[in-house]
Amino acid sequence: MPSASPSPDRERDQPGQRPATRRHRALLFTDAAAIVRAEYASDLSLDDVARRIASSRRQLQRAFAEAGQTTFRGHLTAVRMERAAELLASLPLPVREVAARVGYRQPAQFAKAFRRHHRQGPSEYRRAARRPAAALATADGGMSHEPAATPERQPPGRTEEEEPAPPPSPPGSEALTGCGSSGGSPAS
Repeated sequence: MPSASPSPDRERDQPGQRPATRRHRALLFTDAAAIVRAEYASDLSLDDVARRIASSRRQLQRAFAEAGQTTFRGHLTAVRMERAAELLASLPLPVREVAARVGYRQPAQFAKAFRRHHRQGPSEYRRAARRPAAALATADGGMSHEPAATPERQPPGRTEEEEPAPPPSPPGSEALTGCGSSGGSPAS
């Protein structure tokens, strides 16, 4: 007689589920995840991906739940947020451009999703990602071959609250930067 309480490994080891079913769902997940990685910036939908891999919507949902331990939308968002983090850390693109490159039409929607995923906004993430590299370059004359600290972690002994205030702007520069713009470039 089976026990009434589900096992902690229920998602991984479905009782009564045939090994062929588990393998099929793992392959569905692998195929769908490959499409998401390749086309994360386009307007992907669960139905579209299911059709492209010759599966039903429900089978693909099950594949993401069982093999991927996530949902289609959760996986798509995670891929987009990781790519956005790479872009923010490596290229001097405006946040609006990063949002567009990873599939968001609205920068505000992107910023909200980014903050939810990385626990800090895109601009804060960029500053944190660049700070360790700048500190290493200054400390050894730009010759460091050590990897920069990950943006999610602060360097030892430093916190966000301890950041020095930016230098005061020269008189009359308020008209040049505009309200709410980043980097002093005009909004497009």
